[in-house]
Order: sequence, then C-alpha cells, then structure tokens
Amino acid sequence: MRRFFVFLLTAALTLGLAATARAQTAVTVTEVQMEYLFGDHVTFAANVQPASGLQETLVFFQAEGDSVTRVAPLEVAADGSASSRIEVRDAPLRPFARVSFWFRITPAGGEAFTSPHYFFHYTDNRVVWQTLEDASVSIHWYDGDAAFGQAAFDTAHASLQAFNELIPVTLTAPVNVYIYATAADLQSAIGAQAWVAGHASPDLGVALTSITPGEEQMLVMQRQIPHEMAHVLLYQKMGAAYNNLPTWLSEGIASSLELYPNSDYMLAIQIASQNDALLPLADLCGPFPQDASGAFLAYAESDRVTRYILDTYGTSGLQALVQAYTDGLDCNRGVERALGISLVQLDRQWRWAVLGEGGADAAFENLLPYLVVLTVILAVPAWGGLAIKRKREDGTRKRK
Repeated sequence: MRRFFVFLLTAALTLGLAATARAQTAVTVTEVQMEYLFGDHVTFAANVQPASGLQETLVFFQAEGDSVTRVAPLEVAADGSASSRIEVRDAPLRPFARVSFWFRITPAGGEAFTSPHYFFHYTDNRVVWQTLEDASVSIHWYDGDAAFGQAAFDTAHASLQAFNELIPVTLTAPVNVYIYATAADLQSAIGAQAWVAGHASPDLGVALTSITPGEEQMLVMQRQIPHEMAHVLLYQKMGAAYNNLPTWLSEGIASSLELYPNSDYMLAIQIASQNDALLPLADLCGPFPQDASGAFLAYAESDRVTRYILDTYGTSGLQALVQAYTDGLDCNRGVERALGISLVQLDRQWRWAVLGEGGADAAFENLLPYLVVLTVILAVPAWGGLAIKRKREDGTRKRK
C-alpha cells in the first residue's frame, strides 16, 4: 500500500512552514509533495517558478542518524511541475527514520535559493498498521486481532517496569514497538540475515520484532519485546554513550530482561565448553559473529555473564558498570572500575561459577586478596622476632 503525503505550505499545518518560499531572485517553491513505497522508491515533487532560465535544480534528503546527505537532480517541466524519483536500492534510507528533504534552485546568473526543510517518517507502508499507545509505549501490528495488540501492549509495560527495577530510566520519548508477523517480513524490511528475528534502532526509539499470532505468541512476546525494548531504554539512559557499551553487556542486559528466557542458551555454552570453543569475553566487546551459530553462542555467553554479574555484584554492580561506560571507559577499564577485577578475571570467574571451568585459577584469584592480607599478618610478627633476635646478638657481641 502506498502512502501519499502532501505538504501544503500554510501556517495551519503541523510543518509550520510559510505559505510561499521566496528569495530575492523571485524563485518560488510551492505544492510540495512526497510519495514513497517502502524499500522501493521515493518521489519528491513541487511546483517551481519561474520554470525557465534555471541553471541548477536539486533535491537534498537525509535520514535521521545518517551522516550522509544525498542529492538528486530535480526535473522541472515547462509548466513548473518538478519531480525527482529515487530508487531506494541506490540510495538506502534507514527504516522507520524521520527523513528531512529540501530543494535548491539556482537561476541562471542569480543566487541559489534553498527552500525550508520538510519531513516525513519512513515507515513500512507495505502493510496497514494497527496501533495501541499511551505516553510510554506505542505498539504497532498488522496481523492479529485487538487481543493480540493488547497482549503486546501489556508485555511492553511489564518490560518497562522490569527494566526500571534493574536500571532506573526516565523516558524522553515513547518506545515504538513494531511487530512483523514473520521473521522473513522483518528481514525484508531491514535487509537482515536469515537468523535475525528482532532488531532495535535505539537512537530512533524503535524496536522491531517478529511474532506470529497463535498458541506460542505469548512466549515469543515475552522474549522479543523486552529484549528489543531494552536497547531503546539503554539509549534513553545513556544517550550517545550507548555506542560505547560493550556488545556483550548491551545484549546481556537485553537477554536478562526477557520475561521468558531462552533455555537453549545454557545448552549452547555447555556444548561449547566441552569442545573448548567458548568465545573470549574480550572478543565480544565489539560486533558479534555474523554466522548463526557464532551469533547464538555470543548471545548465550553474554546472557550468562550478565546474570553472573547480577548474582555476584547485584543491581548496584550492573548500574556501576553502565555508568562506567557512560563515562567513556573502554571495555576492560569499565569492568575494572565498576567491579574491581579485570575483564580476563571476569571471564574466568563466570565460567567457573556457571560451568566449573578453571576452578583452581578462579579460586586462586578469589582468594588472592585474602592471601595477601594473611601474608602481611604473618610477616609482621616474623619480622619483629627477627629484629629482636638481631638486637640480642648485637648486644652479646658488644659485651664480649
């Protein structure tokens, strides 16, 4: 289904633009329009006057969060009608982003005129979305009845409450949760690998999920919605510093908040442990493996590491860790400041606690502080006794 947007330049519209855009060269741009089919094309249109004697006519557009501003020629007909059709495959747009666009008209021998900026949201318009929303959460779905939407809405609010109990956050904008009916539909929307079932664009406040209405819908909702929402909420908590968060921690927090945890995670790390194939935690600070099995193991380990941190250091330890990365520390230094151990030690300790791996090494690391104290305690009397003995020997020599 196509959605057609007409931007009339009147103060009464929400765009709040002037009735007519003018410059000293008497160039006017009116009847601004935009039409798109998600994943296929975008067409920008307007009426440009004068229609002749123009040296250059261009349209510019940029998606929110995209550092690249794209430029395309604007064809102007004799009557002033102007348009530019852009194929999305040639100029990809971020799904569900707010896109700004504007025109620049340069008359021959005159100064360039730049129009005001206009905006639209690049939402997937291949389907008709139903919406259930309040000030905190907006749920969008196209397959399933009202009860399905209400169940997703309730799950989203439970997810928000669970996140706040773990890491308090003040919402700066509602979280938009879009529910695709199948993983294939979601993958086609964002161009993801075949194993991807959910996705978040934290800076856009958007969480994408794939949930098929049916008997297992609640189990999938309770797994996917909390997970993808957690990324958005972490961004609202940390701002741009979210990008400094190690992947193992961001995915670990998201996994730990799943209301119906993935029981296969434990099996995956047990098999990897038996085959000496666990991924080093340091390797999970950045992007996860792209293959399905490697990615699954990375998610499983991240989930277990985060749960270990919560069990050992509590919510205060986890919050201190998030704050360390908010302050800009790197993957290792954040762990050192928040937990008082190195990343390597954390890696050894969670494996020992969960899998019994490297028990002797981990036990020694845990006991090391106490061994140091014990050594000092024993050394002081020994040193004192040695000093007394030497003093007596010195006194004996003097008497002789």
